[in-house]
Amino acid sequence: MVFAFAPIAALLLGVSDVLVPWDTMLTAVGLFVVVPLVAGWFTRLSLLSARRIERLETRLKPLAIGALIATVLLLFMVQAQANLANPLAIVLIAIPLILQTYLIFWITAFWMCSSGQPRSIAAPGAMIGASKFLSWRLRWQSACLV
Repeated sequence: MVFAFAPIAALLLGVSDVLVPWDTMLTAVGLFVVVPLVAGWFTRLSLLSARRIERLETRLKPLAIGALIATVLLLFMVQAQANLANPLAIVLIAIPLILQTYLIFWITAFWMCSSGQPRSIAAPGAMIGASKFLSWRLRWQSACLV
């Protein structure tokens, strides 16, 4: 998936007539996909025990939630003028986006439960799937509004 991300993003951006140079695309994939993936892998390797990993997760959880909220705020603040200038466009984007996210969640949860996964696995798995799609979709929509 890491190797397919840049070509898929370039294709989707090209379809919406947003030109992004390949060096910018590859730099973004390196910074936002490869670096966190490698950092997480090295962290797991260096901690070695489940107890240490659990303590680190407990310490980092408030920071992660704060960083997520700050990222969402930053995204909306950067697009504030476009959002205020096109409120109807925002509504027309938000309604299908919400419906699509719920639909993906329910399809994934049903599929996982049908394949024998317990609800304790199926529900978080469906949430992860829906959130990944939502993240991709929000990036694509913000690129189209620019």
